Order: sequence, then C-alpha cells, then structure tokens
Amino acid sequence: MLDDATMAERLYGTPKPAATRPPADEATAMAERLYPSTPKPEAKPAAPVNDPAARLFGGPDTEPAQDEPHQPRTDDEQAAILFGKQEDPKVEIDIPADILAERKADKDRTMFSPQETFKDVLPDNMWDGDPDAKDIPEHVRVAVIGEMREMVADLGMSSADVKTLRDLGEAFKAEPSQEQVISWREASVDHLNRTYGKEAAQVLRDAQAFIAQDPRRAKWLELNNRGDHPKVVETFARLGRKARLTGKLSKARI
Repeated sequence: MLDDATMAERLYGTPKPAATRPPADEATAMAERLYPSTPKPEAKPAAPVNDPAARLFGGPDTEPAQDEPHQPRTDDEQAAILFGKQEDPKVEIDIPADILAERKADKDRTMFSPQETFKDVLPDNMWDGDPDAKDIPEHVRVAVIGEMREMVADLGMSSADVKTLRDLGEAFKAEPSQEQVISWREASVDHLNRTYGKEAAQVLRDAQAFIAQDPRRAKWLELNNRGDHPKVVETFARLGRKARLTGKLSKARI
C-alpha cells in the first residue's frame, strides 16, 4: 500500500528545487556575456596650457610651479648689480724708452706676436701653485707674464732658450753658496775660451753691453747669482754676439 507522499509524487511529480542565484562574480560574468557593457570612453590627453598665468601658477588640473630655492648673492655679485662689473686696474710697467722704440720699429713683431710665440713656454698660469706668487692678484700676474714674453722677444730668444732658463729654476730657488758661485764662474770662463778662443773677451763685453740695454735684464741676472751660471752665460754670450753682428748694440749703456 502506497503512502500519501508516494501517491502524490506519482500523480504530480517531484517539484524542482528553485534555482539558486549564482555567486556575484559568476552573475556578473553571465550578464557580461548576455548584455555586453558599453566600453568606457578613452581618456583624452590634457590640452596644452596656453594661458601664461596658468603656465606660471598652474591651472585647475596642473600642479603649481615650485619656486627654486633662493641662493644669497655674494658681495661681488651684489656690487656688480649695483655699480656694474668693475674693471681690473691697469698695471703700469716701467719699460725703457729705447726698448719701446725698438719694439715699434721691429716689423717682424707685427707678424710674429711675442704673446703667441711664447704662450706655451710662458703660460698665463705658470705661477699657479707657487707660494711666492700666491698674494699677487691674477690681473697683475697676467700683465707681468705678458711683459716677460715681450722681453724675451727683445732678447731675440727662441722658445728653446726660454725653456733652458726656466729649467734652471730649481737651481735659482735659493742663494747659492760661495763655493757654488766660484764653480759656476770657472765653468763659464772655460766655456767662453773653448767656444770663442781669442774673441772670448770681446764676446763677454758684447754680452754685458747687451744686458745693459734694459736694466731689468741685469736685475734678473743678479738675483741669486743667475748671471754666473754657465748655461746663462752661454745663452747671453750667444745672443750678445748676434746683437753685435746685426747692429743692435749701438745704444748700449756701457
């Protein structure tokens, strides 16, 4: 005998269970498949800001400009703003009138500038790092070195001659001993006699006359007995003889 429940199942069938709601993610996926969503519009790039005020202070969609940190001006910069850049004072160099006249008459000087010819062996920075020159203002250094180039041109020196004298710099850093001076003089006399023979005495007089044309030459040679060194004597003997042969000793002061 069938019970009531079995009888009802046979007559009406088993009721289907109600469909359960898919999980949120699953439901969303199904909805996307059935009803594709409208694509979102692409973001347009921001139009360039043409407003000067916006460029300076920023528009509604721009970050405000950041000010650069203020750097205090130095005293020299402040003075330049108030009074303009100050020119370095002109360096007055005492040059003998005869030397100036010879420079003006030297036609080769206009073609071969001493400043260009000797800038490598007598550069503007030749005294950098020299403790004896640390207190000399830069514009004074440049002026003095410029005049040194003119002076070696007056002497008729080559760049090799200048280099020879500069290479002796260490030997002249301190005053030599009396024994050292005597040794230099003996070597110098020996060189003159071997090189010029009977004309050695005249060559020495020519060198002395050549040096006397510009008192600054003698002052340089007297410092720490530079004029006694055999290489210095050899150089000035050769230059003095050349000056005699080219007629440039007529105004000698001895």
